[in-house]
Amino acid sequence: MRHIAESPLFTRWRDPVSGVEILILSRRAAPLQQSFYFTQSGFSDDGGHIWYIDYHHGMAKVHLAVGEQMRV
Repeated sequence: MRHIAESPLFTRWRDPVSGVEILILSRRAAPLQQSFYFTQSGFSDDGGHIWYIDYHHGMAKVHLAVGEQMRV
């Protein structure tokens, strides 16, 4: 299994002040997306899945979205 950082779904970005590097989700599944970064990890224990909430304008519901890591 490849590391999540090698996935084309993410873009690397480094903060010029702190030097901290983050991975930004490159493609959207919905107009509004939110990770669980304050309440819990956004990744499964094995690092194979990312969890986030997505919402489409005009819809009365919010969805829990799961992205699976690429396997090679």
